[in-house]
Amino acid sequence: PPQGRRPSIHPHPPLHPHPPSRPLTVRFLHQTSTMSLISKMFMPVLEWMGRRHQAVVGNELKKYGLRYDDLLDPLYSGDIKNALDRAPQEEVDLRNQRIKRAIDLSSKKQYLPYDMQAKQTPYASYLSELVDQVQLENAERAALGTEKTYDRSIP
Repeated sequence: PPQGRRPSIHPHPPLHPHPPSRPLTVRFLHQTSTMSLISKMFMPVLEWMGRRHQAVVGNELKKYGLRYDDLLDPLYSGDIKNALDRAPQEEVDLRNQRIKRAIDLSSKKQYLPYDMQAKQTPYASYLSELVDQVQLENAERAALGTEKTYDRSIP
């Protein structure tokens, strides 16, 4: 050690050089109330932005005659593929027709006529409930430690 200084008893400086001005619980409550205040201030703005975004997406889907569930890709997720396998064949056929029509309209750089757009229901769900059911079953299967029946491998 340098001359004139005594060696420190503690090899490392303390984490908090000064004691906190408030106990930890009071600081935590103060931070959470601040976060609560901030979230209360910004929630109306975020809700407005969410509604606006949903309206814009709905209008774009109406132009092509699609539903939001039509955008779910079975090649991206096995849960969606499984849900489509469980869906009634009539609903799957309607989905395929909507997708083909949208591809055709997009390639021609056209939209549906306005009277057809007015009849579209872009947020009418037909697949989300089945996807949720498949995900719950997969979570239950994972909790039990079993594999999916179709994922078994042959040694």
